[in-house]
Amino acid sequence: MTIKARLSLNIWVWSSEDHFSLPQLEIRLSNRLSAVAEFSSTIKTINDQNLPSYKSYRNITNVAYCIRSTKANRYPNDISHEDLTMHLGEDIAKIHNRMIEVIRGKLNVWQISPITTIEDFQYVLQSWETYFRRGDRGRYARYSNGLTGLESIIDSYSRGLGLSKLPHFNRSDLDEVSEWLEANLPITVSEELATQAVEANNNNNLRLAIFNYVIALEQTLQQYLAKQFRAKLDTDVDAKEIDYFLRSDQTNAKDKLNILLRLVIHESWLRGIDFQKIETAIEARNKIAHGETINVIDRYSDIDWKLTFRNIESLIKSLTDATRLIDKGPEIKALAEAFHQNYNSYPSIWIYKKHQVTCEIILYFDDMHTEEMLVEMVDTLITKRSEQDDRFNASQHLAVTFIEFPDKKFATWKAERLRILGENS
Repeated sequence: MTIKARLSLNIWVWSSEDHFSLPQLEIRLSNRLSAVAEFSSTIKTINDQNLPSYKSYRNITNVAYCIRSTKANRYPNDISHEDLTMHLGEDIAKIHNRMIEVIRGKLNVWQISPITTIEDFQYVLQSWETYFRRGDRGRYARYSNGLTGLESIIDSYSRGLGLSKLPHFNRSDLDEVSEWLEANLPITVSEELATQAVEANNNNNLRLAIFNYVIALEQTLQQYLAKQFRAKLDTDVDAKEIDYFLRSDQTNAKDKLNILLRLVIHESWLRGIDFQKIETAIEARNKIAHGETINVIDRYSDIDWKLTFRNIESLIKSLTDATRLIDKGPEIKALAEAFHQNYNSYPSIWIYKKHQVTCEIILYFDDMHTEEMLVEMVDTLITKRSEQDDRFNASQHLAVTFIEFPDKKFATWKAERLRILGENS
């Protein structure tokens, strides 16, 4: 069954470019249910001191889905109108809610909400302009419940179905959303908690904001430490022992933050983060958890919570990116091995979100300095990485730095351009 539907949405997307387009999003929920989402939007300019000063915005007003359901027994030829209504509504809601879940979780867009309270889909399927057909050919049939005079009811259902106050984000953020939707990657508890914390802070609910921010940080820190310890200790220590140690009452949040984390993470990940402010948030959360809400608000009245929350967000981001590098360890190892086989040298490789890859290659031998050899090395990396990630585009996602042994920066490769640096570089 192929289903088409159009749902209201109100999101602002900005870009530094005068004119820009929005990508189609591929949504995969399972082998039997997937969709392509396409946004309808218009270029606008707005004057708001709270919003970034970029050249242009696109105001998304609705999203059109083309949904593919291949579960044959879900839409038999003799399906009743009642079952058809229910199944169409459920499939559209699942796809829409998955997109909302990812945008909320990855971008902290708290203003949009999933579809949760529809008792009878017949009233909204018409307002969603729902069409369907069996197979890949033939004309689409428009869903109709045969009733008239439903405009007011349809409007009442449409209001609140994900409509927002004014959520906004950068055009480039959609690349990560696209990656999550296409690979059907989960939104973590810490990501949802962080979104709820942003919402609470925007609604001036300081108690809930502190509580959720700190729990989101603890969840992210716990995940990073567990994966880092498993990677470093390998088979020497059982994973259950590591989890027990990290979850023990004797290993509190401040110990994890000030001792364990600093022992295993490179200092560059923590640059610019004020740990004292984060410790204050942890202390306040603990008091809130023990029922001292009023005392907390008074006691910490001189704290700049906006700056404190910004530090928590920065640490969560650093830990998330560092955890991603751990997860990408096998791919990084395979990429380095493929390079070593040809050039007898192991490059340093980092794989980040949005398919970004950076690489440093040390040139030990004189015959490695020719432009032909440097381009050949880059081609080797591109070939192997393309095998690992079919959405990898070297011209957009790869940056390579060549270091002349021991530490002189010799050349760079980026955006399909090799640049040999001068003596003073």
